[in-house]
Amino acid sequence: MKSILKAAFKSSELQDHLVNIICVDDKIKPENLSEQTIIKEAKYVLSKYIGGEGFLQEEEYNGYCGEEAQENAEKEVRILRSFLKRYYVSVKK
Repeated sequence: MKSILKAAFKSSELQDHLVNIICVDDKIKPENLSEQTIIKEAKYVLSKYIGGEGFLQEEEYNGYCGEEAQENAEKEVRILRSFLKRYYVSVKK
């Protein structure tokens, strides 16, 4: 498995999005996803938490769904930001 995919799968939300939406729609296996696609989808998933009005993730992140959901959302945001900080720059080069 590619290291970028392994890192992406640390976020359960991104893993679910890639495996159950992108791979299903494109009829491909996760290991065949391009780095650009993984990065683009990571940015999209992060946007659902921050400024994603109408998304459950945004409500969880802002604490509308309880403390436990907010803690999980904050963890996902930290993982996604760390992932993008590491890989977004390397893909742009």
